[in-house]
Amino acid sequence: MTGIANPGFAGQVSASFDRQNAMHLIRATLPVVEHGRTEIHVPHWDGIEQQHGFVHGGVVGMIADSAAGYAAMTMAPPDASVLTVEYKMNLVAPADGDKLIARGQVIRPGRTLIVTKAEVFAVKDGRETLCALMQQTIMVMHGKTEKSLSPGPGMRRLDPGKPAQGRRSQVSMEVNMEMKKINAGKLRAIGYDARERILRVEFEDGTAIDYSGVGAEVWRKLSNSASPWSYYRDNIEEEFTGRAGAIRSKGKSQALEDLFKAPGDDTGN
Repeated sequence: MTGIANPGFAGQVSASFDRQNAMHLIRATLPVVEHGRTEIHVPHWDGIEQQHGFVHGGVVGMIADSAAGYAAMTMAPPDASVLTVEYKMNLVAPADGDKLIARGQVIRPGRTLIVTKAEVFAVKDGRETLCALMQQTIMVMHGKTEKSLSPGPGMRRLDPGKPAQGRRSQVSMEVNMEMKKINAGKLRAIGYDARERILRVEFEDGTAIDYSGVGAEVWRKLSNSASPWSYYRDNIEEEFTGRAGAIRSKGKSQALEDLFKAPGDDTGN
């Protein structure tokens, strides 16, 4: 790959993102990592809203900064890390949508300084509205790698060689809900906790995932979809933070308890 300082940039960027506890906190994902370009997605949920019901401008700034910074990182050598020197952002519309997408791009690469930009879009009913513009300067710190951080509470460190799409964090969960049995693609059951805004999906291979911050409208569309597997792949799998476990061949209630049991918690057996 001529002209690319770090051919393994995608894995390195994905691993760095996975160490960012701040990104996990706001339920962000990194579905796109390309040379000189990245995307960060964040679902709209009440934990990141300001007083008017829009996503807070601080969160908009977080994902713009990170998307542009990681775009710069794709052009840095493997033994270097990057750090934001400054950025200027204009909020041009309220961040009002089902999710936000921050698209970061390198404008001018350099050995020491990289100039980048980011655009943040609010997505509502499939339509994107520009809500923020940012220009950023990144410093390349040669010979300085990132601090080795522990994953956030309940998070597992992922294989940096795997793509960013569909990241799932292995955690414990104690949310019980009625499950609707289906047979669509790899899906075998779906359920929703409206109070906690958690969607659970169970798969044919005996695994299950809880997705947090899922609105009732998403659940309604999934449960009523003529093709729930396609709806799940297109609108849920990469758009929400998932927490995964494995269903064991026990009684149904015991299997679900084991599925979402805290690591190392073997009490009662």
